[in-house]
Parts: sequence; structure tokens; C-alpha cells
Amino acid sequence: MTEKLFLMANRMKLVDWGMIFLGAGGIASGKLSASEISSFACNELAKTDGVKDILLTAISEVAFCSEITDEVMDCLRFICDEENIDLKLSSRKWRCLALCLTIQELPDDCVYGLLKLNEFWRIWGEDAGTPNIIQGVANNISPTEYYTEKNIKQSLKIIKNGWKKKITNC
Repeated sequence: MTEKLFLMANRMKLVDWGMIFLGAGGIASGKLSASEISSFACNELAKTDGVKDILLTAISEVAFCSEITDEVMDCLRFICDEENIDLKLSSRKWRCLALCLTIQELPDDCVYGLLKLNEFWRIWGEDAGTPNIIQGVANNISPTEYYTEKNIKQSLKIIKNGWKKKITNC
């Protein structure tokens, strides 16, 4: 799944050093491969006019990595620090893309769709702003009320509206 997310992020031109750093360390869907990380770094090196001299060595190290080592992670952290990368924003990008992919791949059946949404929030984390409601957890919703077409449509509407606000505030 991480590879799909990374491809989406690349197509949308969302990838930054923070996404690379987090992906190298591992996100909820897995880790980026060394080749994906190296490829990103090589592309950044090709833009040498925009790269600060202090970063050239670190980016070069990352560009020629064949595995994700502690040294590569140190270089990525250094790059993020020097570029003042907002890792919280990078993390939200990963999570937002994962949510978009999850919604695209939701089963047509409302029961399995709601179960898949619950699984997404379980894996990616539920913070205070998460619109996830689990049947029977801190509520009195019966299964016949919860597992309905109406409820999944309402859940998707809440998710889409919530993420539009978060994206707008980035």
C-alpha cells in the first residue's frame, strides 16, 4: 500500500523530505523502499540550483543508498531540520492519501465498507478530530442502525468535510 500512496503523492507533487523521512522510518502502511528514497534524492540533486550547499553531502548520501540504515535516517533528519520541514504536515499528507485510497477501495456492501473504515482508523490512529464512530463503543447505536447505507454515506460525508477543512488549514 505504501508504494501506491507514494505514487499518488508523486503524481500530486506532494512529496517532501518529511514524507521521505517518515516513509523511510515506517508509516502505518509500511516503509518506503531504498530505491524510492534514492530516486527522490537523485531528483532533488538534479535541481542543484535550489539545493543549499550544506545539504549536498546529505542528499548525495541518500541518493546513493541501497538500504535504509541509521546513517541514511540521520541524513534525512538533518535535511528535514535544515529545510524546516513540518513533520506533522508530512504525516497528515500520508494519512490523507491513505484515507483517499481507502475510500476509493471501499467495498460496495455497507457492512464491509464500515468495517474497512474502522480498520483504517485503527491502523492510522484516531485523534480528537477523527470522525470515526464504532458501533457500541461509547454509544448506544444498535447494529441494525449502524450497518446501513445511510450511515456509511453519512460517515463519508463527515470524513470528506473534515479533511477539506484540514487540507485548507495546511
